[in-house]
Amino acid sequence: MHIEKTNTSYLLFIEPTPKSTSPIIDTYTRKMTGAFRNAKKGIATYRYGEPYFFISESGWKGIHICECENNATSSNQDYLIMTKDSSISSFLGKDARTGSSEGAVPIQAVITNSLCIHYVACHRDSISPEVLQSILLLEGDEAEPTTSEIQSVREKVL
Repeated sequence: MHIEKTNTSYLLFIEPTPKSTSPIIDTYTRKMTGAFRNAKKGIATYRYGEPYFFISESGWKGIHICECENNATSSNQDYLIMTKDSSISSFLGKDARTGSSEGAVPIQAVITNSLCIHYVACHRDSISPEVLQSILLLEGDEAEPTTSEIQSVREKVL
């Protein structure tokens, strides 16, 4: 799924160039890795004109496969990552059991997908300088990515 570039609530929902590069392991990749390891799993709503809700521990039916030679495969979940950037849109938590958004609490976070580390490492030319800078504002320490994280081998949540 490709999300409008002007929507700062979502991070790295891109359609990268089909050709990937050798993985670039640097500050951006390490920061994305550290932040992703602390992300909350679930699903996000994508309806335009409505508040964005994140439902923990839920999953979609489909996955995405990167068109590059690595065939990196996503999980069927979205991931919520806390951020220090006050310019990134807030989200409201949603109670998955009742489906109610009453009493939801605003949080400073972005929603990403499980291909985020793969994109930063292997498709750097498809990521704008502004998005790279927003990666540095994610909560979490830098971490060395594993081969599995770079190739984005994910299990599907049923």
